Amino acid sequence: MSLVTVEPFSHTASDWATVAVGVLAGVTIFKAFWDDRRRQKEREEDRREREDVAYATVHAEYFRIWTVSEQWRTATLVNPAVIETMSPEDILPRPGSRCQHTRSRIVRGG
Repeated sequence: MSLVTVEPFSHTASDWATVAVGVLAGVTIFKAFWDDRRRQKEREEDRREREDVAYATVHAEYFRIWTVSEQWRTATLVNPAVIETMSPEDILPRPGSRCQHTRSRIVRGG
């Protein structure tokens, strides 16, 4: 027979406070990990979006040069009027070329 009788749910306030602090710490740590994971996903989505923009820019530049090459291919190169309309600037990258920047980003991987 025991001299101390324990009634059910007879915990002291400090016991409940300890439990509350433990639960709060657990929730705080879980939320920190959850937020960090979400930020990592957002950064990955941003990186993929920048990569898509870079490829689209390079593709647009390729298409522009391809269009000029098709125009020149079908042109009558013995006609002086046609030769006067041709310019090396037609195939050179645009000044301050965004294409150069995006190609370098593709090569670097970011």
